[in-house]
Amino acid sequence: GCTFRNPAAGPAGRWLDEAGCKGLRRGSLVVSAQHANFIINEAPAASEAAMRDLVEACRERVRERFGIALEDEICWCAAPAP
Repeated sequence: GCTFRNPAAGPAGRWLDEAGCKGLRRGSLVVSAQHANFIINEAPAASEAAMRDLVEACRERVRERFGIALEDEICWCAAPAP
């Protein structure tokens, strides 16, 4: 699903695209070239740190360029105890 919720100002994907987020990468994670509100994992696994870093980089670009605060659509869940 989508990474960010749609703000009142319009679709998050549009703001992410206009902020130049398509193709941003952190390790095996990349913002989709087809839909900027999707993050694709190109390897079997990616770190949570890489995901958080990429999400924050996208959020910051949109905030800096347009003054729009994007909220997470994804759920950051704690890993189950071993």
